[in-house]
Amino acid sequence: MDYKTVASQIVRELRGDLSQEQLNRKLGFKSNQVYRWEKGHAKIDWADFILLSKKIDLNLDQLLLSYFRFNGKAEDIPALFEHLFAGQSISRISKRVEISEGKLRRLANGQTAITLDDFVKVIFGLDRMESLAFVHDLVGGKTLPS
Repeated sequence: MDYKTVASQIVRELRGDLSQEQLNRKLGFKSNQVYRWEKGHAKIDWADFILLSKKIDLNLDQLLLSYFRFNGKAEDIPALFEHLFAGQSISRISKRVEISEGKLRRLANGQTAITLDDFVKVIFGLDRMESLAFVHDLVGGKTLPS
C-alpha cells in the first residue's frame, strides 16, 4: 500500500467542497500547502493534520477513542504510540509496520515529527481492518481509490 498516496487522498477528502485556496486561508497558510499535500509533493505533518481536523470540525480525539480506544489527545504522540504498541517491543512493532527501529523509536518518543503517512503506516501495520474502518470514518464514509 502506498501510504503517501493514502495520506494525500485523506487530505483531499477532508477538504470536501472547499477549494485548496479556501482551505489554505482557513489554515493560515500563505502558500498553496494544500495543493502540495494533495499532489504528494509534501507530507502533511501530524500537527498540521490536527489543525486541519479542527478547522473542519472533525473530532480526531473521538475517532481515536472509537477505533483504537485511546482516551487521550491526538497531539500527544508519545502517549498515543505507547497505547497503540501496548507494551510490545519496538523491534516487534518495527517489523509489523515496516519502519526502522530507530525511526520508530524517535517517532514514539516525539524526537522526530510524525507525518500523516507515518501514522497511517503504523496503524495499518498493527490492525488493518480497524485502520480501514478508521480511515473510512475519517473521510466521512467515502471509500478511497487506492
